[in-house]
Amino acid sequence: MVHQDQKNPLDKALNRIWEILGTVQANRVAPSVKLVAPISGSALKFKRIAEASDVEVLSDYIAEIRFGLIFAGLNYEIGFEPLGEKGPDLLISRDGQSAYVEVKRFRPSIRQQETSAGADDLTFKQYGNPLKDIAKVRAELLRKFAQVIGHKGIVAFWSDNDELEDLDFGFAVMDVRSDFQNEIQQVPDGFLFTAFASDWRNVSRNQQIYCRALRPLVPPFSIWAGELESVTVNDCLRAASYRLGTGIQVGSP
Repeated sequence: MVHQDQKNPLDKALNRIWEILGTVQANRVAPSVKLVAPISGSALKFKRIAEASDVEVLSDYIAEIRFGLIFAGLNYEIGFEPLGEKGPDLLISRDGQSAYVEVKRFRPSIRQQETSAGADDLTFKQYGNPLKDIAKVRAELLRKFAQVIGHKGIVAFWSDNDELEDLDFGFAVMDVRSDFQNEIQQVPDGFLFTAFASDWRNVSRNQQIYCRALRPLVPPFSIWAGELESVTVNDCLRAASYRLGTGIQVGSP
């Protein structure tokens, strides 16, 4: 039997995933985690997963891996933790340009957690609070600016909160853009755009990822944003699996 301390970072991460999620959920997540093993910086990401205290912290790290695979599926070169644990989550490069990506996951709402836990309170509760949700996205966007100051940067949001919608995201970015244009709010010079994605897909437009900029984008960055809006998450994950040479079919964790 191999002692825990003798296991490699990937094995430790996978063990923690199984401990926290159980077999069914772990079997969905593990292929994506294994897929990024050859990528620069993955060992540090695995170390953080192995130390995850609970399912929410673990899911935050899985969202970072998911965005890494999305960009890999769009033919970017990617690296995790390019400036260490305190810096941005990803470095992506393509078209002769590079950018740091800071990932933020919106966790499930209290209502979702109560439903998942089987709460027996059937009293009608208001679904969402648009003004509060817009303020939440705005605050997180402004907070993440610190991670991309001095570099070209992207802030990528993944939402597991079904009360947060792409409309809330759009209004929040419009609010920040208005403040920036009126010189109320500063925006880092290298900030490119922000992206928002979730498991929900707009069927009529076949759209799952939304990108918004605070200043006009020029190529290739305008192309980057347009491509993200034109793909689904699972399409990117499938493309990443073949690009990385494994042939593993990876679904959205």
